[in-house]
Amino acid sequence: MADKKKESKVVLEREYNIPLRRKFLNASKYRRSKKAMITIKEFISKHMKADIIRVGRYLNLHVWKHGIKNPPRHVAVVAKKHDDGAVDVEFKGAP
Repeated sequence: MADKKKESKVVLEREYNIPLRRKFLNASKYRRSKKAMITIKEFISKHMKADIIRVGRYLNLHVWKHGIKNPPRHVAVVAKKHDDGAVDVEFKGAP
């Protein structure tokens, strides 16, 4: 028989408005969206005290919407920390 996967419970849920501009302006133009994604992960790991960070589909699409050279200046997110220590980050208002 196959083992059933244990579902993790949400321990902590917070909303953040992450500023991205100061960090991605230090990167070259063709690396700005990538630097914005790195900044999101660093911000969440610092504020939620976690090592495992999973960025949601809609947040990724929002950051990359205007291409690699023009990411948004700040982004509103919802971060959910599970009991296993992993954090899921999703764009605020995503379906």
